[in-house]
Amino acid sequence: MAGGKVGASAPGAGCGLLRRAGFVSFAVGACVVAGSVARAGTLVANAEPVPALAVVGPFGVAPDHSAEAAGRVQDIAQDPSVGKHLLALADAGLWESRDGAASWHRLPGLDGFGQFRFAGGSLMFVPKAPGVVLIASPRDDRVSTTRGVYRSTDRGRTWRRAGQPKCAGGGQPSVLTVYVRLVAVGADCKVGTSGNAGASWSWTAPDSGGGFFGLGYDVARNLFACGNDGVFEWAAGTKGWKQILSFTSPTWTFGVPFGTPSRCHLITSRDDDNHLFVSALWSAYFPRGPMAGPLSGVFEVFRDGAGVWQVVDLRGGGHANGRDVFLETRPTPLGLGYDLFWHSTDLTYFVRCKRNPNRQECPVGTTGQEAPPPQANPPWVVLGHNPGDLHADDTRIVFEESSPYCVRFISSDGGIQRPTPGDCDGTGAWKYTDVGIRATEIYDFAMTDVTSSGNRPGLDLSIATQDNGGYAELAGTSEWQRRSDSDGIGIEATPTVSAAAVSTIHTYFKKSPGGDLIGGRGLDGLTTNSSAPFQPPFAGLRNGEPAHQLVTARGRYVLAVEPTAGSQAALFTSGDGVSWTRVITSGGTLAGFTNGLGGAAIEVANRPVQRLFIRARGRLWRINDVNKFGSPVGLNPKWAFGPYGVGDANHLLAFACDASTPNSCGYAQVIASDNGGLTWRLLPLVTRMATTDTKGNRYRLILDPASGPIFQQISSVGMSPVNPKLMVVGTQDVGLLASGDGGSSWQRMTTGPSLIQDIQFDSSGVPYLATFGSGMYAYPGIAPRRMSLTVGVDRNGRTIWQATVRTTTAKPVSGVTVQFSVVSESGIATRAGSATTNLSGRATIAVKAPARPHTVHAKAFGRGILDLEAEMPVT
Repeated sequence: MAGGKVGASAPGAGCGLLRRAGFVSFAVGACVVAGSVARAGTLVANAEPVPALAVVGPFGVAPDHSAEAAGRVQDIAQDPSVGKHLLALADAGLWESRDGAASWHRLPGLDGFGQFRFAGGSLMFVPKAPGVVLIASPRDDRVSTTRGVYRSTDRGRTWRRAGQPKCAGGGQPSVLTVYVRLVAVGADCKVGTSGNAGASWSWTAPDSGGGFFGLGYDVARNLFACGNDGVFEWAAGTKGWKQILSFTSPTWTFGVPFGTPSRCHLITSRDDDNHLFVSALWSAYFPRGPMAGPLSGVFEVFRDGAGVWQVVDLRGGGHANGRDVFLETRPTPLGLGYDLFWHSTDLTYFVRCKRNPNRQECPVGTTGQEAPPPQANPPWVVLGHNPGDLHADDTRIVFEESSPYCVRFISSDGGIQRPTPGDCDGTGAWKYTDVGIRATEIYDFAMTDVTSSGNRPGLDLSIATQDNGGYAELAGTSEWQRRSDSDGIGIEATPTVSAAAVSTIHTYFKKSPGGDLIGGRGLDGLTTNSSAPFQPPFAGLRNGEPAHQLVTARGRYVLAVEPTAGSQAALFTSGDGVSWTRVITSGGTLAGFTNGLGGAAIEVANRPVQRLFIRARGRLWRINDVNKFGSPVGLNPKWAFGPYGVGDANHLLAFACDASTPNSCGYAQVIASDNGGLTWRLLPLVTRMATTDTKGNRYRLILDPASGPIFQQISSVGMSPVNPKLMVVGTQDVGLLASGDGGSSWQRMTTGPSLIQDIQFDSSGVPYLATFGSGMYAYPGIAPRRMSLTVGVDRNGRTIWQATVRTTTAKPVSGVTVQFSVVSESGIATRAGSATTNLSGRATIAVKAPARPHTVHAKAFGRGILDLEAEMPVT
């Protein structure tokens, strides 16, 4: 996506936005430089492969091409042997800069391990081992997990698995620490140590309490670990762990590390042995108005001259909102001690400490109670890196490597920032420096497709992200504008369509449950909003219901209100947006299952008749006649519905669970309907493909809520409004799956992203993909191949299986190799003969037919086709 020499142009030069077929993309041949390593200390650039999808954004580039919030960056590390070389670990991958963070590109080497989830992960160069980089990866959803430590010896280009703790579920390796060539990693139930720069590992448990997230070596090579029960030391030269601080002791009054996961951070003094600092969100509560909650605090822990461990509450500042708390140190410019930095919720503080062996080294805040932000208890000082209201919870501070050790970068949930030149301590203004990083976590997005000639035609997009605000990309502007600096989980509305033109809008508006204003339309939780087309009071509506979706149908407004705790979804209709009438008279509710698969969701079908479909608490309902708005028809109660998509009034696609076990959703499938939801057919092929990636890695389809939050490997589905035979399924780990023949065969669209969060089609049939970690994509001209199967008998009585591969336009595709298999009733697949190369689009094989009912499976390879599969049952 970019070329040229590193440093040859100013940041963002040549990064023009293009409008192509109704979508925005970054110009091919601009902005991003990928690279390879020639030898230690030398970096050589080469071109990154160009994705077939159009990257819509936003991801760290403002309309003037300057850097802005790119999204959640978990960690940042600078190469100790190549000064301008940096690596950044984001939720959805590893990013590299060769020009001191002026621009970034993605390194794809970890993809081969099926690793797309690095939330809470850690990244570190080993200083005395040039080129060696380590990653602690705390999460994946593989059936056989690959959580663990990954190691690169070429500065991040290629990787191998280096170590994995033997914990239940694979452990959660989360944080790395290093001293010379000694490396340690915290992995929930155990601590891993390596004496050879991470090439091999041994694992031990300080105690059975787990939660070992904080680690640090002191200058005497003593290793400390902080867990759920307390702080432990493995003294150099000894053979085991010893507890030095207990969080369950009666003398410790702050409680235990709080949260899921609980994280106790630890950092050691830069100068002394047996001297460290511990921080966490502590379970002890303190009352102070709206900030009452778990106490965030940092403690100095040291061994005094008598060999007794002492603890001092440093009373820095901060407040409790459930965010992470981390620590960092740096030498002072004059070499007389060090500075201690700690982060609490949205702010970072530091204080100057003096070397004082066996005694307290850092001053205590002057007040007896922690100060609410943006204040700090003197002599603590607040850094100035948090612009506006944008959440930017810090993950790492990087300092210059020589005196005066100025603050160089901070990585955070918003991206990567650096202070103004000359601001050594970072107490003044900051700016983003993350051009090219695609780490945007999109929770929801809305599109407004305006077809009326009386209004500006085109497609408006709005997205809500968790940590870098809300954005709108307006038709004809070719650029994204930030509309909110606050967290957002749902879209409130698309902002630019006038109330007079609202009847031409074919997609829904969704209110943000968090109350954030992103678009400035909609009912805004039934409160006053100057930019909303309707103003309260609203006749017939209840106040206090926090979320809704709004659509228009035949000139009327239809509003679905999501249920609050203990209530059920309700449906309203209005002709003027002021007086609203409940559509359902029987109890006034949409009854349904409470299985965690989502609240209200409305979809409108416009062909061949106009119908409304509403998902409410796991049930799917249909309004047949939007002119009459009669009571909805409850569709097949066998299924508890999750994500669903509507092509036209008769064709639907859904990811659903067997409702006989609504609390566990033990039987999940992709299902389709050809008669408006009255009956459904299973699509087991795509369900299986969604759990296996291109390299054979297998993933969970869904988890039992009893063992944790529901995880849907299939995150979204969609159908084209102009061609219901075009179906797409978005997944978290195995990419985008598509069918061009109504679900008979499926192809993996390998150029697409992972961690797909949502899919919507515009009115022209272009799917838009929102991801949880790498921005938004458009897929214009999506055209999956298709494969049909037939089973017959030849003149000699042999059973003949035949596969025909065609393009979307029905032209045969020759030169494709097909492997046939037979799938038993229990789901076991057995290959049938050798792979066959087709002629004129057909591949044929003679087999001995199984006596029992079975399924014929075919998989095609070659000619640009990857994972094109088809099945047919035989009874």
